[in-house]
Amino acid sequence: MNKRTTKDNSNLEELFHYDKKYVSKNNKWSYDSLFKSADNAFFGLIRKIINQKGICKILDLGCGDGSRTRQLSLDPNVYLIGIDISKKGIQKAKANKIGNSEYIMMDVEKLSFKKNTFDLIIDYGSFSSFKINYVWPQLKKIIKPKGVIVGIETLGNNPLFNIKRKFNIKRKLRTSRINDNIITLNQLFLLSRDSNNFTFKTFGFISTILSPFVLLFDNSFINYCIRSADKIDENIFMKFHFFQKLSFKVLFQYTF
Repeated sequence: MNKRTTKDNSNLEELFHYDKKYVSKNNKWSYDSLFKSADNAFFGLIRKIINQKGICKILDLGCGDGSRTRQLSLDPNVYLIGIDISKKGIQKAKANKIGNSEYIMMDVEKLSFKKNTFDLIIDYGSFSSFKINYVWPQLKKIIKPKGVIVGIETLGNNPLFNIKRKFNIKRKLRTSRINDNIITLNQLFLLSRDSNNFTFKTFGFISTILSPFVLLFDNSFINYCIRSADKIDENIFMKFHFFQKLSFKVLFQYTF
């Protein structure tokens, strides 16, 4: 009998994790409201890039069921290709397909696109699903000259958040592979050596303190507190590298 390698087992664990997620009737994360400002900045940046480029061929890495980015394909200048390792996610994406879009079941670690294919590559939390140092050369190959990679990720710098992540592994809320691959600011800076320009913005230092209340209450007062916390972060804490590293979310852009 052939024995599976550790990598095979971790891939199966992750695949099962995502397949289970996309057949669930409720894909909403309990803490989504904490990071609305990060989401808004992410999609605002994407819209800005599309407007600047005009005709834009986009790759959505780890698109899942396509729900986060499918609206982009309604832009007549956009052609969107979404890829994901989850069969269930791709089935759902195809079933809800709109605009100029295509969804393909594909492992990000085995990209099969030709050189200089995409104007924009989107990463919504997918970098932690693979070994970024292995995939990065492939992304550089398929991005066009003057192309852009835009991503939003949770950061792995804060020790308290990392303890919580290990606890979530035991509860089977996340996979060990994702936890091992979670992105740090240092990694993002190292990757920037291969680009012509790199910018980033961090979110969620003060606002994460409100996370227990978000689970208990979902009302206008809590949302007001979150918006206020975001402003404090932006105007005070996020100006210092120490607090940037302790943040929960990072939005980044590489231009080639």
